[in-house]
Amino acid sequence: DIQEVKEILDVIFNVIISLSMFLCLFSLISSASANMMEQTKEIGVLRAIGFTKFMIKRLYFYETFVLVFASSCLGIIVGTFVGWTMTVQQAEFISIPISFYFPYKHLLGAC
Repeated sequence: DIQEVKEILDVIFNVIISLSMFLCLFSLISSASANMMEQTKEIGVLRAIGFTKFMIKRLYFYETFVLVFASSCLGIIVGTFVGWTMTVQQAEFISIPISFYFPYKHLLGAC
């Protein structure tokens, strides 16, 4: 009975993780496209000083990569801290030993 509940909770949390990753991906794509739309003058200046379309695409790819990497690192740090804090609070409330689990599989799956 407990094993069935654990499996159901694993499925629910995997669905929640997948939905949140999709939401983050959509947010990143919309942010990057809005950024490109706002910087049409800057793109024109870059083209005027000799940048090719490929160079501009590469520049925006690097910018997006840095944004994703920084956001991912910050999200992992904040999420781990919040999860650890909640685990400690729950352990104090229920008076049980602390058992903290870091989801390495999900982190590697996101990469």
